[in-house]
Amino acid sequence: MDKHAKVYVVVDAAYFNKEFIDNCRSKRYHVCGRIKNNAVVLQDDGSEINIIQYFEKIISEKERKITITVRGKEKIYYAVEYILNLKSIGKCKVVASRTEEYLFAWEDIPGKDSKCFREHLEECWKINWAKDTKIKKLMRKI
Repeated sequence: MDKHAKVYVVVDAAYFNKEFIDNCRSKRYHVCGRIKNNAVVLQDDGSEINIIQYFEKIISEKERKITITVRGKEKIYYAVEYILNLKSIGKCKVVASRTEEYLFAWEDIPGKDSKCFREHLEECWKINWAKDTKIKKLMRKI
């Protein structure tokens, strides 16, 4: 590999933690990852706020509209980016986005959003067997 090449490590929220990030940074890698929705933002005044609540307050003020085409369908997203001090990670750049359409909330699966989740699996991922499948959530470390 070219010694001047930039290496990007992309991970899911399950692996996105301070130890992992510090390890990657020590090797001069860039890290991109999903943040869990229970992340805590340390605000300038010393107070703490949930990351979802933080972005709900500010996203409409500074968001920009992004239009992309996925599988022939145009999709509109609204995005905003900030440098935040996350309690579990430290300072990092966070990009938050939303759509006008509501898909589902992980917290409500299984539950009231199970039907929306199944429809999403069928429509976007062509997983036809999801229609009649019982949804069960397993809570375990990977």
